[in-house]
Amino acid sequence: APLGEAPAPEVMGAREAVAEGAQRAADVKTSGPEIAVEEVATPRQRPPLHGLPLRRQLMTFEFAFSILFLCTQLFRSNVYLGTNKELLRDLGDASTGYAYTQIFAASLPASAIIFPVINMCLERRGFADTFMLTVGLGVVWNAVALVRNLPFQLLGFAVFTNFRAFLYCAHFVFLTHTFGSRTSGRIQGTISLLAACVNFM
Repeated sequence: APLGEAPAPEVMGAREAVAEGAQRAADVKTSGPEIAVEEVATPRQRPPLHGLPLRRQLMTFEFAFSILFLCTQLFRSNVYLGTNKELLRDLGDASTGYAYTQIFAASLPASAIIFPVINMCLERRGFADTFMLTVGLGVVWNAVALVRNLPFQLLGFAVFTNFRAFLYCAHFVFLTHTFGSRTSGRIQGTISLLAACVNFM
């Protein structure tokens, strides 16, 4: 435009567009680090015990809970396995040719059919409810064992088989999920050693 004349509307519009574009670019550069920080902070975090040294993991509540839970439930399970034959004999199993003892032994591997149910329970209800269900199953077969009725023990066989499946599955999944695959094997070895000492006593 000649000197002294006002710029044409088209020139003024172009200048405003350029200024607006520059301002937007400056805003993006200014807010870029903040956006990046938010994106780094929001991904799903690993469980807090993953990556910790083994010694620190052994000093946590989760490890103490794993020891207490497995030792008590494994002791109950092994006592029932060791005394069930005498229990059934006292209830008259000898007169059946120890048929109930054989049914009990054959029912133990049948827990494999309930693995999908255990997986569904862990996924939908979590560890707390699954552990509570395991304890509840233990209460049921303990109560059945107190009833002086031989045919009624078949219910106890079925519940006990599922109890053992829930116990081992939930325990090992809990260890791997909580402590990580790097140390879960050594943690389980430590727990098994302590559980063996409890069962020996």
